[in-house]
Amino acid sequence: MNNPSNNAEYQDMYGMQDCTYHLTFLFSSPLVRNIESIVGLIPQLDYESEVKNIEKHLRKITHEVRYKVEVATRDNFRSAIIDAPFALHFTGHGIQNDRKSLKSQYFQYKDQGDILLLEDQNGMA
Repeated sequence: MNNPSNNAEYQDMYGMQDCTYHLTFLFSSPLVRNIESIVGLIPQLDYESEVKNIEKHLRKITHEVRYKVEVATRDNFRSAIIDAPFALHFTGHGIQNDRKSLKSQYFQYKDQGDILLLEDQNGMA
């Protein structure tokens, strides 16, 4: 069976020729979260199995797929958006944008949607 994504016209139509990466996989599994000097442990995600599963499926594709896997820091997320990959996959935790979750920081983020927990250089959210 002919894979339509091998077709140059298809690739051009969906911007697959011009992107640096077809897929960017960002994962965030911070160890702790600190809100108002209260440190809480965060359950760890099995992102390594998810990466292996995605790589297994990518190997089945008959054309080149450029991808990268990175920790989801603020800088890496920003870079991924600028790079404009064909697909961005995020694995991580999020919190509801409410007073219980954000405490005094609630008003800073009020009405801006729920929040992704990204990692810093120390493994904190």
